[in-house]
Amino acid sequence: MMKHAAIWFIAFCLMGTIQAHVPIIASDNEGLDHATVIKDPLKSWAVFDHLNAGGEVHYYTFYMEQGQKLHVSLFIPYEHNFTPTLAIMGPGIPSQGTPPDYLEIPQNAGIMVIQGEQPGQAVFEPFTPSAQYNLVQKDMNVTQSGTYYIAVYDPSSTGAYGLAIGYREEFGLAEWIRVPLDVISIHEWGGQSLGYILAPMLVVVGIRFLFLVQLKNTLAGLFGWTGYTAGLLYIGSSAMIFMQIFIALDQTAQTSEVFITLLLGLLPTIAGIIMIKMALEGKIVRKTRITMALLGITGLFIWAGLIIGPVLAVLASLLPSANVKDSYLDQRI
Repeated sequence: MMKHAAIWFIAFCLMGTIQAHVPIIASDNEGLDHATVIKDPLKSWAVFDHLNAGGEVHYYTFYMEQGQKLHVSLFIPYEHNFTPTLAIMGPGIPSQGTPPDYLEIPQNAGIMVIQGEQPGQAVFEPFTPSAQYNLVQKDMNVTQSGTYYIAVYDPSSTGAYGLAIGYREEFGLAEWIRVPLDVISIHEWGGQSLGYILAPMLVVVGIRFLFLVQLKNTLAGLFGWTGYTAGLLYIGSSAMIFMQIFIALDQTAQTSEVFITLLLGLLPTIAGIIMIKMALEGKIVRKTRITMALLGITGLFIWAGLIIGPVLAVLASLLPSANVKDSYLDQRI
């Protein structure tokens, strides 16, 4: 049980060191009237979108109180030769730059136009992990309460871009649990195919299931099969993280944050190995079932197994073993 507590402790210590944004996949936000609404601009959000035509403009809107800090940054994935422009519009915004004729500007709003500039070196983003170019970063305190807008556009080019808004890093429970699925969408946004993203997990699961004949007489009934599959999914999710780390390192300078991401990638593997060992045990006792359930719940918080793995682990804790008398449902609690 101490091993499982250690997994929890390491996970939360490491995750507290990574700066993370809650992902948003935006769409249909061309025009002020269809602007994507950012409910809390102080909370750290990251929007992932594409400009599909030259002159296309995407709009985002939010309300801020006087004196609140506005943090905005614009970035693109690696190998995208694309430098869009950012415009901040709203009450009291100091005028800067010249907006294009096709940009919609709110009535009586000031406008600050900031041209993106691609740096010479991509940076390692530990949350995903991935490589990206930071084009714009702006911090300012708004001088008036009111509705503000951010526009992203490029007069002639197209491409993927990311827009980060806010600085207060916090996740709701559902936002935290769905991070593995959001990360898949982010890698697709960066140009990878779904098959390529999932390939490490498919390889891990596929190779291990080649030994089904050998395992047939050693897995403990439904508990064993389900728990074994959950463990493989945990290890497979680690393999996905490691592949993305290696891709990002090939495109960026080395940073200490890499080691944090590596450790986070190891946690699902450790939990997965424990689960597989339990699935191969001949006799399943109450302690084994409780441990499997706890590892399933833990998996949701360490982003293991693409949510499916943790669900299977919890399910396994309730399923009968090879010896039905060992089933949790048949034990008196």
